Amino acid sequence: MAHYNVSTENSTRAFRAADCDLDGKVSFSEFFFLAPALWPRLGHALNREAFREFDRDHDGSINRTEIEKTIWVSETEAVGTIAVYDNDGDMRISYGEFLAMVKQIVVRARKE
Repeated sequence: MAHYNVSTENSTRAFRAADCDLDGKVSFSEFFFLAPALWPRLGHALNREAFREFDRDHDGSINRTEIEKTIWVSETEAVGTIAVYDNDGDMRISYGEFLAMVKQIVVRARKE
């Protein structure tokens, strides 16, 4: 990661934080969470693209099924994710809620 001026320690922390399903790998979807931490200038475009990746039916929000299919988690894990980040209680993740979620993940990556 030296080419991108990111230390090995920081990149390791970021990859651990991005590995949402704890399989020891960073999937394409998980990478979208990692990239803004490594390349902040690309953050907005990548966040928008990541949201589109999750929002499979293009209705402007992310539901439980879309989370399950995008990052290959169980129904319980998807419901748990929604419970943590769904601020308005509609059981969906809006773009604003998605951005807050990404921000929390990036902050956590920087602290770990």
